[in-house]
Amino acid sequence: MADLMSKFNEGGLTSTDIEREFHPEFVSKAVVEMPRRKVFFSKHNNYESMMENHGDTLTKVVHIPMLHKDNLSDANIDANTATLLKGVYKVIEKATGNVDSVYDVEEYVVKADLDAALAANDNVAVETAYDAARVAAKAAANVVIAAKGTPADWSLFSAPGAILGGTPSYGLVAGDIAPLPEEGGVVNLLNATNKLFSAKVTKHGVGMKYTVTSIKQGSLVRTIAKHISDVSRAVGEMKELQSMVSCVSAAAANAIIASDDVVTVNAMKANDVVDFDTFTALEQELQKFDVPMDTKLLTGTSNIDTRVVDDTYIMYIGRELVPTIRKIMGPDDKIAFISLAKYKAGLNREVLQGELGIVGSFTICVDPDLVAYRGAGAETTVYVDDAAAQADGFATKAEGDKAIANRHSTTNATGTYFDVFPMVVVGDDSFVETGFTYDTVKARHIMPKADVYNDMHAEVGGVSAKWSYGFLPYRPERLRMVKTLASRI
Repeated sequence: MADLMSKFNEGGLTSTDIEREFHPEFVSKAVVEMPRRKVFFSKHNNYESMMENHGDTLTKVVHIPMLHKDNLSDANIDANTATLLKGVYKVIEKATGNVDSVYDVEEYVVKADLDAALAANDNVAVETAYDAARVAAKAAANVVIAAKGTPADWSLFSAPGAILGGTPSYGLVAGDIAPLPEEGGVVNLLNATNKLFSAKVTKHGVGMKYTVTSIKQGSLVRTIAKHISDVSRAVGEMKELQSMVSCVSAAAANAIIASDDVVTVNAMKANDVVDFDTFTALEQELQKFDVPMDTKLLTGTSNIDTRVVDDTYIMYIGRELVPTIRKIMGPDDKIAFISLAKYKAGLNREVLQGELGIVGSFTICVDPDLVAYRGAGAETTVYVDDAAAQADGFATKAEGDKAIANRHSTTNATGTYFDVFPMVVVGDDSFVETGFTYDTVKARHIMPKADVYNDMHAEVGGVSAKWSYGFLPYRPERLRMVKTLASRI
């Protein structure tokens, strides 16, 4: 009986008792669109257009005031009267200007002598302690220069300690500001300096082809318009991808590793996971470098369409870190993470893209496309039954091989190596993205055209778009990162 049953257009053929079918399927014209990716990093930029005929390099001038921790120039002098400027000694290679080593006076102060002077409120004794430290720091730097194969190729540079901002020193403020003698003279020589930051602008493009046959015989209408929409969307998403990679690369230069004893990424093990202490350390770094908690975000297509998020650092994480963040324990042994649902009603601002919640001074936002360092950590299988394994937090063989396997299986890894994930903070007014003023991004329809070399019958058309891109982190210290492993549960 089965062989006599009528079958509808099976394999494109008809059975003997059913006429040929002209419509073997119905395709809904309501095309299901994939959701657009959210914008995270590019909304932080301070966009600046470059004019024609001005090259391909954008340069920003950042002015460093006199009493700023980054103003490390003493006009190449080591004057006795300019004692304010003697906080750090640097060994510098003359040919390249590269710094070989740094000797901070603070590290050579004898603690017992300084404690006694401070307890007695004896400014003279405090200055004596710092004088001795300066002599020791300078001597250590000179020993290094003397040990070089060619000491004449190296020089000693006296740079200032910090008196405002960063890590201000009591010794510098209380004891080193020399009074002006009755007869005048030269004292307290300081400089205000400028730093130049430059970036190249490059061109990029994307496109797609179509055939005349696909347009005229295809069942979907307005296909070219859809192609234009697809290309336009791709450009926006690729520019966000460029912003993300640029920000992550810049922040990687200022990274903290979430570990108590590991200093390199390729040595990170299963216990090297971010905790509340890591957030505290990052907060200290951000405050040291004067990163503002108020952040201005670009919400439209120009800098005039912005909003400000107050009193928080905005941190971006990948989706893999969500379980880890939700389990962060505070100093009171209670969950430190506060989910968005608990404070949303009291917000005096709009919810951020991907906002997950708060840990301490940080608002956590999840970027599902945030890049990670796949397989960059330590190998997951190189652990043995010894005290070192226990110190790393792993079960030993005495507690069962299954426990060891479970410990590793719950941590994200690629192959047999742990994955390392960035947690990126983008401080306000930290970078510029730029493009040429004439290069307004538009999708361009390329009509089918006869070409004796490629398409003699004008059967192929296309849609394309191009844009220019430059990334200039003129305050790179405001782009910072934590590198951590991530639990899967």
